Amino acid sequence: MGKKEYSIGIIKKISVEKGYGLVNDGKDEKNFIFGNASLAEGFKLEDLKAGDYVYFVPNEVDDTKRYANDINLVPSENEVLKGKIRSLKKLDKKGRKYKHIFPENFERTFILYSSFPINYLDGLSFDGLTNDQEIFFKLKVMRSKNGYILSVAEISKSNETPTIKITGNNLIEKTSNEIINVLKTNLDEIKKGETFEDYCALVLNLLGVELYQYSRKKQAGRADGIIKT
Repeated sequence: MGKKEYSIGIIKKISVEKGYGLVNDGKDEKNFIFGNASLAEGFKLEDLKAGDYVYFVPNEVDDTKRYANDINLVPSENEVLKGKIRSLKKLDKKGRKYKHIFPENFERTFILYSSFPINYLDGLSFDGLTNDQEIFFKLKVMRSKNGYILSVAEISKSNETPTIKITGNNLIEKTSNEIINVLKTNLDEIKKGETFEDYCALVLNLLGVELYQYSRKKQAGRADGIIKT
């Protein structure tokens, strides 16, 4: 049996009563359908909810029939995983050095490049990672032009979360980052132009900009709204 090729997706709908769910891989608006039999061992539909990130094996029969198999939850951004570095003296097709992380208790490996925006802790660095070195790491889901991808966010020598003293500046920075992340996540889900316009107006209002939007019936041939200066 060949190696399984997994995709990353976000749960769009769960219907426990009807026994199915929908997942989208971020490449287009077409969803993959799945049922209880499509879930990884030990999972039930009740364990999933809309908005959860999962990894799955896609099965595209044709343009109208898309099925998702072996569905499993992606580790949360706070979950610490354990793995080993595999550093091969090879270059990719563009002549760049790369390394791999082989995780414990996870069904896929991760590739590392020096250019990847990874938070290295405990004095670690890309060049400093050695073959067979044991590391701990965290993951994050990102959306690219090719759909959702699962990327390494942080690498450390231990699985202990460092204690950070919260000061006024740290609290402001933490809160700002959380707001920005929420805005970015919501933006990824916007598909319609009019929804994007409303979202932009909301963000501007949050920034303190005095904005008035015309109703959609009155926008034809004129501006969508006015900004008070």
